[in-house]
Amino acid sequence: LIISDHTKPVLHAWQLNSQQPVLAKGVRLVCPGCVTSVAVSPDGCYCVTAVAEKLHVWQIASGRHLAVAVRHFQSISCVRFTDDGSHFVSGGEDGLVLVWSLAYLVSNNAGEMISGQNEPRHVFADHSLPVRDLYVGPGGMRARLISVSMDRTCKLYDLASGNLLLSVVYDCLLSAVTMDTTEIEVFVGGSDSNIYQFGLHSPPRMQEYHLSKEEKSKKFAGHTKAVTCLSASVDGVTLLSGSLDSEVMLWHIPSRQCMKVLHHKGPVTNAFFTLAPKCIFSEEMKPTLVLRSFQKSSDLNEEGTVA
Repeated sequence: LIISDHTKPVLHAWQLNSQQPVLAKGVRLVCPGCVTSVAVSPDGCYCVTAVAEKLHVWQIASGRHLAVAVRHFQSISCVRFTDDGSHFVSGGEDGLVLVWSLAYLVSNNAGEMISGQNEPRHVFADHSLPVRDLYVGPGGMRARLISVSMDRTCKLYDLASGNLLLSVVYDCLLSAVTMDTTEIEVFVGGSDSNIYQFGLHSPPRMQEYHLSKEEKSKKFAGHTKAVTCLSASVDGVTLLSGSLDSEVMLWHIPSRQCMKVLHHKGPVTNAFFTLAPKCIFSEEMKPTLVLRSFQKSSDLNEEGTVA
């Protein structure tokens, strides 16, 4: 488990069956600055950290600093990988949503790269205010991408074509988004503490859509502050939400009723459902992935910088 600390330029890591951080074992994951978002590829080989407006790509097994991508104009707020690990998506305070090819970024021989391949695969500039959250569905580059922003819109994209499919307008600032496993229902968290549900069974024919009064009433009400994270269970029955009110709530999706509340000592910044590996219940575990200290960013030559 890897997390970022917004007050220190370092990542913290734990084995799932231990409360002792790997820092105590001599592994130091030091970054060039305070990390605003972090994402690890599904195979556990690469780590992408966002420091201000730059994206840093690290190889976890060796600790090598492979590349720096600079395309955002303001601080990056969120980073998400596709499920096949071939691409990752970044959203920033500048309202941009960028889709990057991991293979092109980690290529050291920049001189042999075809012109234009070191640029983002897609550049979405449809938001007018900071992007707060991203959701990337299954299917690799054929997946659906959803972004939510402080401009009160939730936008749905097709990663393969790079087309904007739908823009849903809400009455409040949006801060979190997710979908169920069938990608039929969209759940959007707002700054007004509510979670709104929007169905894609019969999508609107126009690209920009304003919710009707009936659709606005389909909400999960229970938090007292802005919703920060959302996650749907594999069976599509339970929705998990975290909020600045220091609570994590588990909801029954069909009835939109709260089933359980988990209290915390501070604002919840991230929470999600995942399948528990067998090793989490084992006292002794031999890690299958090697984790080494990150190299200093000064060790990266100029060819590894993408601008």
